[in-house]
Amino acid sequence: MDIFIKNICLSHPLTHANSLELRVMVYNNTLTATKKDKAYKKIRKRDGDGCFYCKIEGLDPRFIPQLTGHELNFDHLNDNEMDQRVENLVFAHAMCNQKKKDKYDWKIKALEKLEENIKGHSASQSESEQESERDKTRHTAELKEPDINLIINKLVEAELDTKLPKHSNKEINYSDTLRGIHFLTIKQTGGRGSEQAVRRSMDAHCSEYSDWEDYKDGRGKRMIKRRQK
Repeated sequence: MDIFIKNICLSHPLTHANSLELRVMVYNNTLTATKKDKAYKKIRKRDGDGCFYCKIEGLDPRFIPQLTGHELNFDHLNDNEMDQRVENLVFAHAMCNQKKKDKYDWKIKALEKLEENIKGHSASQSESEQESERDKTRHTAELKEPDINLIINKLVEAELDTKLPKHSNKEINYSDTLRGIHFLTIKQTGGRGSEQAVRRSMDAHCSEYSDWEDYKDGRGKRMIKRRQK
């Protein structure tokens, strides 16, 4: 995982963009200092300091930067790096983060912790927060096709701008990006928004007038890169 305490860097954190009274969650590769600080404080208040997995094993949970593998990172409890809810994040040593991949009992403990965090979050929500969640659900149900297209365009632009920023020489796979944005669209529109609509938006964002372009590499795979002007 690439999220470091005090040097926190989330792989796919969430930013928020308001559109048509709907809060659209867009994955981004960076967090503002304020959001980093809030995530750190919330998890520390909930769990205290130290590695979650060392705690359940009765080992030393401390952050020991001079020992390789004892740097304290964030771990995704459900192993889904796209899921950046605070409820899905715990502190973990880099070493323990890797060990978890092969430890079935840790995975079970992690999912139990996620369920516990979600229940705790729901219980702590005020009536106004719960009403806000209900409003979001109603707004999603009322989305029309132009609204969905607007959401798709925002998601596409945010994803391309994040992965292929100005002066970037990187390239990304077209099909993988298409599937990822389609998944985000489904999540943000209550199951609507077709893959074809996402494809149209991606093609438009790779037109000769845009900041990105698509091409086929030597293996015939369709790729996207930042247009060099």
